[in-house]
Amino acid sequence: MGHEEDRERLIARLRQSVEQTRTAYQEAKKAHKRAKGLPYEYPDSGYAVSQALRRENQMLLDYKTALSRFNRLILDGKLPDEPE
Repeated sequence: MGHEEDRERLIARLRQSVEQTRTAYQEAKKAHKRAKGLPYEYPDSGYAVSQALRRENQMLLDYKTALSRFNRLILDGKLPDEPE
């Protein structure tokens, strides 16, 4: 197996990671919006919003990390685990 084939596989894997994390972030963002729409009388509305926001933030961080790793390979030609 050649170097170019390995690189293409890595690109495909990183691209898939970007898509998966983007989808997870979008779903978390929707869940947060739904939680914010809960009536204040709902016993756990504050907790639900807090948890939804926490998940949204984590999914955003995961998405940013995946995107950064992908960009680093495509734009800089560096493998994701190589030091700066």
